[in-house]
Amino acid sequence: MIEFYGMQRDYEKVIQMSHYAIESAMKNKSSYLLVDFYYFLSLAYFAIGDNLNYKKSLFNCYNALHLEKNDSKIKMFYKLIEEDFNIDFDSFIVSNIKKPR
Repeated sequence: MIEFYGMQRDYEKVIQMSHYAIESAMKNKSSYLLVDFYYFLSLAYFAIGDNLNYKKSLFNCYNALHLEKNDSKIKMFYKLIEEDFNIDFDSFIVSNIKKPR
C-alpha cells in the first residue's frame, strides 16, 4: 500500500502509513520490513522538501539495514538510495551524525 501511494504521489498518505507501520513494528518488537518503511518515508519527505525528516528517516533506514546484516539486501538498498537521492550513502550518514554536546 505504501509503495502504491508513493507511485500516486500521495506523499502525505505515504508518511502517515509509514509512521503507522513503524510504530506497529516497534510495538510488536519486529524489525520485519523496517528498512522498507524508513526508505519510503525518506522518499516521501524528500519529495515534499522536508529536509530534516528526510535525513532522520534515511539515517533510521541505514541503521535498520545494517542491523539485519544481510549483504545482498544492503547492496540492493545502497543502489536504490544512491540513485534515488543522488548521494553516497555512507558519506551522507557520516556527514549527518550529530556531534556530541
